[in-house]
Amino acid sequence: MNKVDPKRVATFIGVCTALAIIIGGWWELSERRQQQPQFGGERQAVAPVRQGEIERQATTPTIAQEQQVNQRAEETAAARATYLARYVNSGPSRQPGMKTVAIAVVSEKGAFSFAVNSAVASRLKTASVATLTSFFRPAFVSDGLFANAFSGSNGIFDKLELSKSLDVLLLGREQVQYSSDPSLENVITANMQLELTAFSIADGQSQSWTYVANGSGFKQTGARQMAEERLTKQIANDPKMSLGF
Repeated sequence: MNKVDPKRVATFIGVCTALAIIIGGWWELSERRQQQPQFGGERQAVAPVRQGEIERQATTPTIAQEQQVNQRAEETAAARATYLARYVNSGPSRQPGMKTVAIAVVSEKGAFSFAVNSAVASRLKTASVATLTSFFRPAFVSDGLFANAFSGSNGIFDKLELSKSLDVLLLGREQVQYSSDPSLENVITANMQLELTAFSIADGQSQSWTYVANGSGFKQTGARQMAEERLTKQIANDPKMSLGF
């Protein structure tokens, strides 16, 4: 029986082991190469999806911001329109080549004096001057805007956007004091004073007129009416009453 050489056995085992390692490495490398195209395809397929998500994320906030800005602008415009409608009546549009004057004379009771408004409008109206006697609403007086404007606050002009509609704002205020004399069978006397001031909307310049008249009657209403009628006659016949702007 032949004996096995230990050295040959060891050599044989080493060669087999080396071959196994080489074959295993080649097999693993082959599998990796087969997997690489699949991984690359997935990455290529996923990349556009992620890019689209990024673009949507970048675009969505911009659209939302634009919508918020537009909504705020609409709300501001609506609030502005509501504010103006409270104080100003929508009147006729301005006529080219015409100077537009709004007139608002207020009685001692805080109401518009239609008789004096009409008298002033008739006195100032010419071929080149248009007069408005109902430009303002009652809230213009009750909310204190008339008092501020009459005292010379030009801020009211901007708040009410008067430059879009007017060239001149003419404001007036009546004050009345009553007295009675027993020797005259309780006849009541009304002493009325009217202050008028015209403001140029463009530069804030102003000019003023003052009228005083007395009226008598057995009641305050009668005495006041007579005094006011005499005032309107003074206005109609006053040659100095004209707009010098």
